[in-house]
Amino acid sequence: MSSKGSNSELHRGTEGAVKALERRLPITERYGVTVQMAAEFSGISRSRIYELLAAGELEGKIIHGRRIVVVQSLLHMCGEAPSAKRKLCAA
Repeated sequence: MSSKGSNSELHRGTEGAVKALERRLPITERYGVTVQMAAEFSGISRSRIYELLAAGELEGKIIHGRRIVVVQSLLHMCGEAPSAKRKLCAA
């Protein structure tokens, strides 16, 4: 049983746990990200991310009904080395 005054996001269910994880794990250390996160990282629109996935220019997976963009393909498209600091893609 969680108290209303608890500051731990883990007590707010799965959504809170996911938000807490997102703050701790850098994008370069993840296997995949949502289309929304890929769009925010690269600076291009979600619809363009879907187009790139359909064209095979980005690698994606569907896991439990959710589209996931493979981070390594996103970094490769953006011209990033996995250990490099984040830079925005040229749109």
